[in-house]
Amino acid sequence: MTPGDTTTPPSTGGAPPTLPRAAIADRAMRRILKSASTVPTPSASSLEPALFAAIWVALDGIAVTTAFLAAYWIRFTSAWIPAPLGVPPLATYVPVLAVVLPVSIWAYRRCGLYRPGRVSSFSRDSLSGVRAAALAVVVLVAAAFFYRSTSFSRGFVALFWVATTVAFPVFRRVASVVHGGLRKRGHGVARIAILGGGEVARRLEEEIRSGPGSGLIVAASLGGDDWRPPGVSPESSEDRALRTARVRNLVRSRRIHRILVTDAGLSFDSRMDLMEECHSLGISCGFVPDLFEVLVGRTHVEDIGGFPLVGFRMFPLDRWDRFQKRSLDIAGSLLGLVALLPLLAFVALCVRLDSPGPVFYRQQRLGRDGREFDIVKFRSMHPGVESDTGPVRARRTDGRPTRVGRVIRRLSLDELPQLWNVLRGVMSLVGPRPERPHFVSEYQRRIPRYLERHEVKSGMTGWAQVNGFRGDTSIEGRTRLDLWYLENWSLALDVKILVLTAVRFLFQKEAF
Repeated sequence: MTPGDTTTPPSTGGAPPTLPRAAIADRAMRRILKSASTVPTPSASSLEPALFAAIWVALDGIAVTTAFLAAYWIRFTSAWIPAPLGVPPLATYVPVLAVVLPVSIWAYRRCGLYRPGRVSSFSRDSLSGVRAAALAVVVLVAAAFFYRSTSFSRGFVALFWVATTVAFPVFRRVASVVHGGLRKRGHGVARIAILGGGEVARRLEEEIRSGPGSGLIVAASLGGDDWRPPGVSPESSEDRALRTARVRNLVRSRRIHRILVTDAGLSFDSRMDLMEECHSLGISCGFVPDLFEVLVGRTHVEDIGGFPLVGFRMFPLDRWDRFQKRSLDIAGSLLGLVALLPLLAFVALCVRLDSPGPVFYRQQRLGRDGREFDIVKFRSMHPGVESDTGPVRARRTDGRPTRVGRVIRRLSLDELPQLWNVLRGVMSLVGPRPERPHFVSEYQRRIPRYLERHEVKSGMTGWAQVNGFRGDTSIEGRTRLDLWYLENWSLALDVKILVLTAVRFLFQKEAF
């Protein structure tokens, strides 16, 4: 008997007995978890995405080096351009490559040339290369202004910019050929599942299969009864639960990297269920929108073979983002600890003289991925103040702080020892403020998406804090701003928040 068959017990002549609703749902669940309308895929190994990114970076570096040497040859040794002041030795220019290469790679990344999913073509690469080369040259010229030991030829700089704009798209084509060849052999591909069925799904699958070098392979597809289980009320909670279970099983069994949903008739709740499930599984999810799809919040739009897809941004930082953020944390915390050492010693002395008890106060908080860690602050309250009451949020009328404690809390000086946690790597300078486990358990039950705050390191300050959500303020409003920060993170935003924190240090009204 196939999974789609149904059996009924022998009847004495009347209509076959109907199964209870719960039995129908249970049978559909077993059927969904047992079988799938899947498409066979090759069992090819996949290279790490970082290796493919390394190919881009390596060939871009070769392009810059080639352009640099070509500019030197044209300007000084080709005899095409007069050199009345003589020909400088190549050994004078070659060491400059140690600066030119990282600046150029930074400019390429700044212009979006390493963005995942970017469509590469000769014309697009040429235009982007012109902008990136111009940005790199401006930065290099500004840096050369402060480098007085050697004067570099302006003609060489102009030729380097022209040579880079020519070499970049050529080497990008080489990288595309290398990537395409690897992907045709099954390396570095993203395994796609197309869900929803219908003509759009068929055409989308054909489009993906027609481009074997695109880095996408159709690993599975769901449609018909496998997508909308029979015997269950459409868009009911049972229907959504069955569909979500089917997707979860499919992703795990077929090692799916990305889901494309072609059923434009799904309800808002069904879409949210799929998005949350994909988010928990760490994969991306895209929807083929209907005519009036509204693109807001975490959504973005792209296309595959002319098919528009609405997806949602996976905001956990990638490796490069984490490297930038960690570099800022190390530099900022080191500078802060050294520069503020006299102030730290003075506050510690005041705390010690004001009231009996330790200088520092430790308390358990939840950080990234729900890991527990101890915050370290200057003690601002009398020891054991929560021994009778249990965890209590601080309020403006709170009588628990000591005399010195009120001052250092008002000026946020009690937070300065957290710089040590930032240097250790358990916190960041900027991020959602950490909460105690007791309050996290409470907030996650009543605030949607609250736990998503824990997908990055907790911060000493954050977007919510510089926008007035400190102390006894709305947790819902604070969460909304924390999520906005996660969805729109950039290194420039972190710097902006740090500057705003410093500017508003003396004018804050929410701290107490």
